[in-house]
Amino acid sequence: MANSLKLYLDPNNANLNRLSRLPNAMRFNSRQELYALNIGAKTWQDFEAEIQAEAVGQEFEAAKLMKFDTENVPNNLLGQRWLCRGGSCLFVSQSGIAKSSLAMQMAVSWTLGEEVLGIKPVKPLKSLLIQAENDFGDVSEMLRGNVGRIGN
Repeated sequence: MANSLKLYLDPNNANLNRLSRLPNAMRFNSRQELYALNIGAKTWQDFEAEIQAEAVGQEFEAAKLMKFDTENVPNNLLGQRWLCRGGSCLFVSQSGIAKSSLAMQMAVSWTLGEEVLGIKPVKPLKSLLIQAENDFGDVSEMLRGNVGRIGN
């Protein structure tokens, strides 16, 4: 009788933790599989402690900090750790001070592997500029101005 029991569960359920995904149970035309056992926190208090610990940030151990090789950083993108993968850089200033032009100059130069303001990329980089202030003509002028100066 148990074999004839059919469960009609949500076919869009993608959460492996929900009880509707039972190992070895038939779900439509396929048999469900067990992916893992004994994963995650053992208690609700342990789960909450893990979440709170993650919110604090990365843990730095003094011994590891002292051994860190600052000359060979695989995540380095610009300069000597001026910007590393996963980091960010913001330019904040009053309007009209040329932040957009500087961003364009950096994107063009770093694409070619050239330095800007003494900051050299470790290799030619791809850049994505998201422009919300300047119109098409403004961006065109910035790009052409930077491309025109390269090689001079």
